[in-house]
Amino acid sequence: MHGYNQWLPVVKDLTENKRPYLLLLQEHWLTPANMGKFRNDVPGYQGFGVSAMTDRVESGPLFGRLLL
Repeated sequence: MHGYNQWLPVVKDLTENKRPYLLLLQEHWLTPANMGKFRNDVPGYQGFGVSAMTDRVESGPLFGRLLL
């Protein structure tokens, strides 16, 4: 996805018009606090996942892709 909000309209269109049985998403860049967004933003589907951002969020403020 390379950004959840950037690709959300595409995901919604896909799930509303094609109704896939299973949809796998990667590189959404959601933080642990935002992992529940999929359940709220895409009705009719159950979301499961793990955030790769956990360590980064716990170490301090996020500054884009720059690791400080």
